[in-house]
Amino acid sequence: MSRLTDEETARRVQWLIQYDPQPPFGGIDYQHMKLFPRVIRGMSSLRAPLYTRKPHQLIRLGR
Repeated sequence: MSRLTDEETARRVQWLIQYDPQPPFGGIDYQHMKLFPRVIRGMSSLRAPLYTRKPHQLIRLGR
């Protein structure tokens, strides 16, 4: 990705796809990211139980 764009964009893409096995720019440094993407990531973590609860309820109801 860094060959196609600049390093900041490559880091952003790395963060968006949660790429972390052996990333070319090191581990994801969340302090390096701007505040808004970090807030969105945190909100996604908080909403995860809501996303998983609905399928379980539908399975229980036989739908």
